[in-house]
Amino acid sequence: MFARVLEFHVKLEKKNDFIQIHKNRILPVLRREIGFLELLPLIPFNMNEDKVIIITLWANPVDAENYDREIFPLIVDLLKPLMSAPVTLKVYNLETSLCEQLAEALV
Repeated sequence: MFARVLEFHVKLEKKNDFIQIHKNRILPVLRREIGFLELLPLIPFNMNEDKVIIITLWANPVDAENYDREIFPLIVDLLKPLMSAPVTLKVYNLETSLCEQLAEALV
């Protein structure tokens, strides 16, 4: 499995909008993408913190790269008005032997 970890700095007054856009507009797009497995939104417990982390899990890097090239720029454009800084992206291999229950749940 492969993970894309996105760090967003969301304007505090736009956090609820950010969450709703992910739920209603971005997640349906992701679910149609080949190789997409899951979206994990990490919302700060402290509502005064602006950093939101979104992790997407993919079956393999090729599928994630296709999404990154074809769809992700459109997603960033959609979210730009809600952000106070550019999004950062890091990619990781997910070592499924260390999280067997998650791997089984996603298959």
